[in-house]
Amino acid sequence: MALLYQHGGIPAAAFDRFAMPVRPVMDFSVNTNWMGPPPSIRAQWNGLFSSLDAYPSLHGSAVSDYYLNRYGVPQECILSGNGSAELMYRVALALKPRTAAIVCPSFYHYDRALKSAGTSIRYVAEHVIGDGNDGVTEALCDAVSLCDALILGNPNNPTGRLMNRQSIVDAAKRCPDKWFLVDEAFISFVMNEAASSLLFLRDWPKNLIVFHSLTKFYALPGIRLGAFRASPEMVQKVIGVSPPWMVNSLAEKIAPLLQDAKEYEAQTLTQLRAEVTRLKTRSEGVRHISFTFGAANFATGQWHGSNTLDDLMRPLLARGIFVRDCSNFYGIIPNTFRFAIRSARDNDALFDALNEVACG
Repeated sequence: MALLYQHGGIPAAAFDRFAMPVRPVMDFSVNTNWMGPPPSIRAQWNGLFSSLDAYPSLHGSAVSDYYLNRYGVPQECILSGNGSAELMYRVALALKPRTAAIVCPSFYHYDRALKSAGTSIRYVAEHVIGDGNDGVTEALCDAVSLCDALILGNPNNPTGRLMNRQSIVDAAKRCPDKWFLVDEAFISFVMNEAASSLLFLRDWPKNLIVFHSLTKFYALPGIRLGAFRASPEMVQKVIGVSPPWMVNSLAEKIAPLLQDAKEYEAQTLTQLRAEVTRLKTRSEGVRHISFTFGAANFATGQWHGSNTLDDLMRPLLARGIFVRDCSNFYGIIPNTFRFAIRSARDNDALFDALNEVACG
């Protein structure tokens, strides 16, 4: 049976479902950096087109150089591709685990990538793993005990929960015959990335695979650019089931420019933390919605104003505001929506609209 693609963050589909005329919206369903691409890329955009008449390298060597310079990852331990989501499918195809545990709620493509490789899925609720240091390693080992692999997001999408990286490493070492797949697509939005990201590890368990995205933090979703880190043997195994030229020449030209985005990175994190603090206070005054702020650049809300989230989504759309209906995230609390944290002006527009609907 074909695994149909599903996605919950398409404004046009929401307008169609509600039989409303399509209009421009402020889209809070997209979790990319609200600042847009870094100035270093915009300044050289016209010159980047000079790369389009040449083939890229076979395996994205310019992207590997980025990870070597930024994270100290040996080049033989990194493989870049057309976004980290694509690489999940490649890894699933290379591993073909019989069974896998998914910590949920979670990104839809964990499930789809593994099922496309013929894997049977077992779902493990996020709260079972816990959110502290104590007991997390044991919980991860228990979760994967009846499976061949375990996959989780860190920070998780959609909850924003951040797990202590040492707990993951300890679990991987304790269960050397199990695969641990970790998606760090949003790790760059965490305040202390160096203390949180597995990419900085030097003592690397051979059964650990970490996916990383360059499109979220640098607002480049249209370019499609990501990578995974693993043992050299695993990298070669994935190359064996992959076509050449998984990174296009434009993406290869962009990756080195990200080294010059230090001011942009610092400004992003400073503004994000300020907005999270401010919105936590603002959220306390919103009726019928309970909010949860995690470690990433998005937050969730649970609608209590009625028994259907549509009663919130519809009037928000009428006001030109679109948030992410989380109903197709397996294991999500009912009537949950997710919203990106954007600029102060945009965030105020969202919360003004939420107050209007909740008080209406």
